[in-house]
Amino acid sequence: MTAYADAQLRMFHRNVDAAAATALEEPRTTEPARARRTVALLVETLGGFAYGTAAGELVRAVSTWFGAERAGLVRAALPATRRFEAGAELDFQVTPPPVSVEMIGLLRARLNVAGRDLAALQAATVAMLPTDNVRMSDAMFSELNRDSVFTDRLEIEIRTGWAHACAAIERRRPTAQDISPRARNLWSTWSRLAGNPDPEPTRRADHSGGYIMRVG
Repeated sequence: MTAYADAQLRMFHRNVDAAAATALEEPRTTEPARARRTVALLVETLGGFAYGTAAGELVRAVSTWFGAERAGLVRAALPATRRFEAGAELDFQVTPPPVSVEMIGLLRARLNVAGRDLAALQAATVAMLPTDNVRMSDAMFSELNRDSVFTDRLEIEIRTGWAHACAAIERRRPTAQDISPRARNLWSTWSRLAGNPDPEPTRRADHSGGYIMRVG
């Protein structure tokens, strides 16, 4: 039973398609290697964000339907953080594609990894739920599947993240954006990790719910 994970993965790719259709700005740079490292950091951050958001929704749903004890078991089953290494050994024999195109390709692959992780988490969750109440489990996952059709948060984060990545690649201060305090903290932290200062003073920095923002 992977309908939930499949629905989440379709939502991820729908959001990538929507972001790519906006004709993402291509940064100007004379440092292609540095640009690609920044792209790799962005892809890993967005992949971690996508997985973390979906996993968090699943834990909250289990808590609502089956109680805090079962939700704690699911939370403990979350896989350890792992970096996505695709692209680390990229060796273009022809003219490399624009970095915006490369980012979208790498992000699609990274989200497939997130989808596989969600399928594993779903299987672990099902195994932890009461076996005498399958109908409630089915109802919970059905509700989660319906919600995924309307979730476009990832598209917003892709466009926001790309704007910050372009600023980091071009070694300029990112433009302040009208985003939530939580998103502002996430991308301010990301900008510092990418070697850029904050666009403006921000609230207390947090680690954005455990989303992956490591590089190197």
